[in-house]
Amino acid sequence: MNYWSIYASLSGFTTEIAEIIWRRNEEIEWLIDNFSETIVYSEIGRVILAKNISAEIMGAPLVLAMSTPGLRYIVKLEADRHGKWLYSPLLDPTSVIARTSIIRDGCVINCNSSIASRTELKSFVHVNRSATIGHDNIIGEFVSIGPGAVLAGKVHVGYGSFIGAGAVIAPGVKIGSNSTIGAGAVVIRDVENNAVAVGNPAKVIKYNEFGFQGYKVPPMNT
Repeated sequence: MNYWSIYASLSGFTTEIAEIIWRRNEEIEWLIDNFSETIVYSEIGRVILAKNISAEIMGAPLVLAMSTPGLRYIVKLEADRHGKWLYSPLLDPTSVIARTSIIRDGCVINCNSSIASRTELKSFVHVNRSATIGHDNIIGEFVSIGPGAVLAGKVHVGYGSFIGAGAVIAPGVKIGSNSTIGAGAVVIRDVENNAVAVGNPAKVIKYNEFGFQGYKVPPMNT
């Protein structure tokens, strides 16, 4: 695969996505602007407005340039209204990924990250710089894992959750869906759905009553 397209190209995360593509010695086919009414020039690559998407443009694999789970979910729904895209995983060449791990469509693994054995990243997970994910983890759809976060072995993270920069999740801990773990938190106990947990040891300080962006939460063990 030599060319990629990036959707929601006005996002501040777009350049990070572009750098991964360039480190792979690959190129950007299109930057898809889903916000503007007229084309805004970008030094990263060619820009096209979302309203002008054609079947030809949809031939290259697409990356969603949104770093937060809820917005990434919404942007995918929007992109899919244009038709069927190819959502290949985008893996930085500096990352270390075990051969027994499973990386699903739409995932982004940034530089110097590591994914250990028998770990599964479900669709549209974003793993940021220098994060470490241990063995036998299950990471749910649309999860974001911040820079330098460490997830030990047999951690489960429900879909739509956000793990902040430098957070540490102890072995066997389950993080519920649509939850937020604050930067630098040390989580030694399970965290419920829709919870916000911070500190060392991490404590729940509030709940997101309607879940992340309002979509329904599956049971924590899925």
